[in-house]
Amino acid sequence: MSKEYQIRIQVVTTADDAGDNAATVSASTVTNRLVTVNEVFSPATIKFVFDASHDFLHVNSTLLNRDLTPLELPNVGDDQWDHEPLVDTETHSKARSDFAKQFPRKLVVFFRKRKELDQADNGNWQIVDKGGSSSGSKAHYVNMSNSSSATDLAHEIGHYLQLPHTFATGIATVADAAAKIKAYVENGHDRADGLDALDGDRAVVLDSPSDGKGEIFVSEGLDKCGPVGEIAIPVNFGDETRTYTLKPNRNLIMSYFKGCSETGPKTISTEQARRVRDGLELRLRHALIGVKPSPLHRLAKGATETAGAIGDLDSALVRAGRLVTAVRVSGKLKVIAWDISDDGNTITRYGDALAGDVKKLSVCGIGGNMVATAVITASDHMKVILWQMKNGQVLRRGDITLDGTVTDLACCSARYDLGASHLATAVRRTDGTLRVDVWQSYANGSIVHRATASAGSINAIRTGVSTPRLNICEAGGQSLITFIRNDSGNLKPILWKFADDQLTRQESTAISIPSVGKIVGCNLTRELAVAAIEDEDKKLKLLAFGLPDDAEFIQSLGSIAAGGISEVEICRLGSEMVLTAVKVSADTLKMILWQVTPSGQFVRLDDITSTQIFSRFSLCNTNHHEAAVSMQDGDGNLKIVVFRIGNKLMVDPGLDVFHSLLSNAKPGHHSHAVEGECSEH
Repeated sequence: MSKEYQIRIQVVTTADDAGDNAATVSASTVTNRLVTVNEVFSPATIKFVFDASHDFLHVNSTLLNRDLTPLELPNVGDDQWDHEPLVDTETHSKARSDFAKQFPRKLVVFFRKRKELDQADNGNWQIVDKGGSSSGSKAHYVNMSNSSSATDLAHEIGHYLQLPHTFATGIATVADAAAKIKAYVENGHDRADGLDALDGDRAVVLDSPSDGKGEIFVSEGLDKCGPVGEIAIPVNFGDETRTYTLKPNRNLIMSYFKGCSETGPKTISTEQARRVRDGLELRLRHALIGVKPSPLHRLAKGATETAGAIGDLDSALVRAGRLVTAVRVSGKLKVIAWDISDDGNTITRYGDALAGDVKKLSVCGIGGNMVATAVITASDHMKVILWQMKNGQVLRRGDITLDGTVTDLACCSARYDLGASHLATAVRRTDGTLRVDVWQSYANGSIVHRATASAGSINAIRTGVSTPRLNICEAGGQSLITFIRNDSGNLKPILWKFADDQLTRQESTAISIPSVGKIVGCNLTRELAVAAIEDEDKKLKLLAFGLPDDAEFIQSLGSIAAGGISEVEICRLGSEMVLTAVKVSADTLKMILWQVTPSGQFVRLDDITSTQIFSRFSLCNTNHHEAAVSMQDGDGNLKIVVFRIGNKLMVDPGLDVFHSLLSNAKPGHHSHAVEGECSEH
């Protein structure tokens, strides 16, 4: 975690249209609070920056300021109801999301004088002031009230950066904790691991201890912030009574001990820090650190490294500066991890591990220093295997096999909830139809199947046309998109939504490009995906697809064509950019850097060619300004080549105007969900 990421904060304070019900937080208050926030997140090597003159905005807007609008007139006096009235919260939340989307490279924080419905002692309902704050892993902004503190702000930023609460819910007394532990053990877990039942974030990190919030201390007559920081929990299993010791880390910011200054300064754990970095490097928050597109960008070749003879191959990002190649060696799966230096000039082999015989393979990064390989086994079944990079080794973790035989496959990371990480696979079954599955991966290396859905015939062999490999990538906050060739030979993106452990086919749209050959794709942002294809003339063509309303449907946007190719790969690079790697002749690799505007228009920024004999290859980003091509070279060996973007030519200040004309920064459509309402201070 050597490289420090700087994340710019955009503060928006609000009031009603007439200026009443205004937030009272000042720019100087925000500056002071960010000192604490930066101390909390220092283990992740990130720094939040804020300029009071440019990053502080006040808006008089009832739509932005309020949490709700009653849909019924009061029937008790001027401001009360004798029943809980219907209210509209969605419009206000969506308005704040749409406003926040105007700052795509900033972390937007709203400070508001919040309101809520409350039932008074006389039984009537009324609108009253509300404290607390909220955010979430898919939210577009952080939501703060007038009464919130510096640690509250740090806590909600933690949610925004993918961190869940550390505590288990529903624990107010020792009896509650004992019942939860007993149920956990009776569900098949070892008694020695009983305290894991109270570990609220165990699915994603393993180094935060079990936590039952502060109520359990209060129920025992203790001060939750006092000198006693542990509680004995006896559990009667019938044949024995075992006593567990609950000792939460009261200095972790994602606990509800965040307001306990008496216990020490607040922080995040090592694995929480890794998860924050994963959110920036692999997941939804990459725009906060991405390199902006510029006509000054130039591609440059960096380090190269070689290994032994291989067959099939794929590659994936583990974390910034760490790459995994999954290769077939003498018919067997081999996973090799590589570290790339900060300057891109050195590649070091980190470690490797071997598995059984495979026919085809795919690999994807899933966070937590882990990757997943999806392979077709010798018996034509798909198997998903998790691997962890730890202490210089590649360690095999859990695996799971899919029923039925398949002929092709692909995998990608999928929905990243506060308390869960998912990956997705797509397979072409033996009957030629498409199946998509979602799996949950756990920090301990286990994997569980969550959902499945299917579609019709795809990627059938066509005479004289290349057969595309399967491709799947994330879309929106909880969706997936597969790019396939239909039976008419046309490109067809299919959208899938994963919610409540159900996978549903949302929408598909055939693009009339006959005789499509190679197809690859990637998500650029939550609302934009790009496909790169080999068209009927065997030339490269890029197509952009809008995914409005958090990928509820697909829009066909802009496209651009280039020269002849025989192979193509694509990856996201920086912010609003994609990089394509294409084989343009028997011995020439061409890398092309493209800007893709929010409206889906393309601008070709630069390209670079590298003359060398190779056959198959794979491409993935390895940093926010860097990517690596993994290939089988002319001798049949694995070769890795790094490419970086930078502004190496003489800078002409006049080009800033040109850049602003190229960058069509119209905001897109997003989901407006705000997760994780937090009311404790």
